[in-house]
Amino acid sequence: LALCGDLEHLPLASASVGLVWSSLAMQWCEPTRTLAECARVLAAGGLALVATLGPRTLWELREAFALIDDARHTIDFQPQAHWLAAAQHAGLAVEASDSAEVHACAPDLRGLLQDIKRIGATTVDGGRRRQPLGRAAWSRLQAAYERHRRPDGRLPATYDVILLALRKPTHPRP
Repeated sequence: LALCGDLEHLPLASASVGLVWSSLAMQWCEPTRTLAECARVLAAGGLALVATLGPRTLWELREAFALIDDARHTIDFQPQAHWLAAAQHAGLAVEASDSAEVHACAPDLRGLLQDIKRIGATTVDGGRRRQPLGRAAWSRLQAAYERHRRPDGRLPATYDVILLALRKPTHPRP
């Protein structure tokens, strides 16, 4: 059964599922609320498998934009330690955790930004619409991003992937 719902207010009964699986969705939420909600809906012994993004995600983009303006151009991604603390606070046992950097690449900055937009990473600052960059700012952004060009000629965007396997204990904490 597939279900679409708010991760911070899951439309499920308490202790009603054996598995919660989330792939690259929780980074848009507050970890403490989201993992508490996972703990609520998991049955005793249930498992939550989570892939989310950490703070080095899109660092190249943040660095380049910092040379253009003071606006936020990416969300603030939480570190793995924050996710682990939120899991513990929710009463979930950490069975495994790992992280890895994955790189998406494109031949130019425009293509890279379009790829990022296509995966849904478009909302920053509450969804307020931002004015497009002018030509001069766009040229400065491109020049700033060029320093990240790889030897194979492609521009990277880093994704700091955090993987968690969290289990709801069969016996509640005392």
